[in-house]
Amino acid sequence: MTIDEFVQLIDRSGDIMLTCGKYKLTIITWADEGIGIGFQNKNPALNKIQYFSSSTELVNKFLLDGIPLAKLSDKIIIDQCT
Repeated sequence: MTIDEFVQLIDRSGDIMLTCGKYKLTIITWADEGIGIGFQNKNPALNKIQYFSSSTELVNKFLLDGIPLAKLSDKIIIDQCT
């Protein structure tokens, strides 16, 4: 999946569950705060959602191990999308 395809998917979807390397993440697009992304984790203290004003901002500013999600598009696997 290219980063442009991923941005379009975020823009057209509600919830996206994905795997990127060793991380499982959820993206929500319907929150009042903006587009949110957080780690799937059973410990609520670790489930901090970060919000961004757009899908482009999310992919460019959300970091996994210091790398923007935009540079990891070849590692993104969509597990579920609504």
